[in-house]
Amino acid sequence: RTRAPTTMSADLELGIPGSGAPPPPVPVPRLAPVMGEGDVVLLEQNGEKWAFVTLKPNQTATIGKHRAVVLNPLLGAPFGSTYEVNDDGVLYPAERDPGGGEWASAAGPEDDHRSNKNINDGKDNSAQGLSADDIARLKADGKGADEIVAELCANSATFANKTAFAQEKYKKKKLKKHLVLVRARRPTARAVCEAYFHKQPAATNSMRYDALGLLLSMGNIGAHGQPLVVETCGGLVLGAVAERMGGMGRLVAGYTGRSCPSLDIIRLMNLTDAERGIVLTAPLTELLKLRDDSVDTVAVAAAVAVSA
Repeated sequence: RTRAPTTMSADLELGIPGSGAPPPPVPVPRLAPVMGEGDVVLLEQNGEKWAFVTLKPNQTATIGKHRAVVLNPLLGAPFGSTYEVNDDGVLYPAERDPGGGEWASAAGPEDDHRSNKNINDGKDNSAQGLSADDIARLKADGKGADEIVAELCANSATFANKTAFAQEKYKKKKLKKHLVLVRARRPTARAVCEAYFHKQPAATNSMRYDALGLLLSMGNIGAHGQPLVVETCGGLVLGAVAERMGGMGRLVAGYTGRSCPSLDIIRLMNLTDAERGIVLTAPLTELLKLRDDSVDTVAVAAAVAVSA
């Protein structure tokens, strides 16, 4: 008969404090990878504009109304850092956090019994007491975006009558106009897919990141696999599969016609040498000719890719 474990032995197995068992190991925090020279960075501006840049010393980019913002503060900083641009076009770490990757708050303020049906701001901006010259004067005096928005709210004839939700919406709209927040995102498959969906959807056949994730899940993509990928999304699906495999296994990009279609999007994902090394390209016609039940299809693809 098997004896049931005593309370002491159970405590030892569970590592309960005071039971004599060694404490569980302290988890080591994962540090975000830092941006270095040669890395591709996805600059997300106010959640509305996206731009890919390759970092190098004194690299510039267009941010907001400034066409030559130097990106040197990004070098050595972790991916995901947020920055602001002052009136002189200088990039510096932001004092605010957009909040978990979302620029808009998921839960707005509680509404009240006020109504917006009788409010008419008008296209002539007659409800606003501050003129463009007044706002320029505030900026010249060194006022920040929060202070300018506060002045706009105080001088608006209709702001006090708006609902709490409408007031919050008004503040965010004005804040986006007078402040440019830039997040330096890591170009993962999701981030690249999301940026292309909003910026240039035709290049990826309007692929959404949730559909891309479902595709990887249904394809059972993982390490040590040997998938064959045929796509017309500019290399987005191929790069996502290579990223998911982590440089372990073999990945074949099949194509029809005389030459392989453009796969330039995969170059934006900062794949490691191991992840890039598993990618092979081969025409489907040659794979079909050499296909044999006793032959490794991926090995055949490798031979075709080398000969091509």
